[in-house]
Amino acid sequence: MRFEYVTALAEYIAERLSIHERKNCVPSTLLRNSRYRSKLDDYIDSPQNGKKRGGATAAVRGQTARPLEAKQEELQVANLRRENERLRLYNATLEKTVSGFKQQAQRIAGKPEVAQSESVAGISAESVYERKFVMTCHVLGRVLDQLPAILRVDLEAGRIIDKSDRRNGLIAEGDMAEPFIEWRKQSKRRSA
Repeated sequence: MRFEYVTALAEYIAERLSIHERKNCVPSTLLRNSRYRSKLDDYIDSPQNGKKRGGATAAVRGQTARPLEAKQEELQVANLRRENERLRLYNATLEKTVSGFKQQAQRIAGKPEVAQSESVAGISAESVYERKFVMTCHVLGRVLDQLPAILRVDLEAGRIIDKSDRRNGLIAEGDMAEPFIEWRKQSKRRSA
């Protein structure tokens, strides 16, 4: 077969490779890879393709070809730039996720968002609220543990239930019970 242009040869070889290997082969891959490109150019200039040695393609290739090391370095630089951009996006995603978790933790704890720089006697306002929240949860947990015949905590459903006949049976659920339920689950995991 004769090929006038190197792209036609690359398309033909890519099609044959796709059939033979049963995997998709793209002609541009053959053209971009310096080793494949040089073999394609050699075939275009070869007597098998009906050309004499040292044709126009060889002259153009000699002018534009760079050493393989320079091309490899160029590819490495491009790969590093892509990796750097990917890591920047990953870092931004992580920072957004962490800030979301902080806001959720503050919402669960029922405390307002407080600047980290505010402090009382060297203790940040956040840690004071966290300590008060944990102490309140301990007290509520002890009260509920002392009254098992009257009150029950349903961790799966996230509710505090009144077992007496006087009420509809529900004391707290949803957003109101969520901070205590989360704390109770974590304390049960730690004690287990």
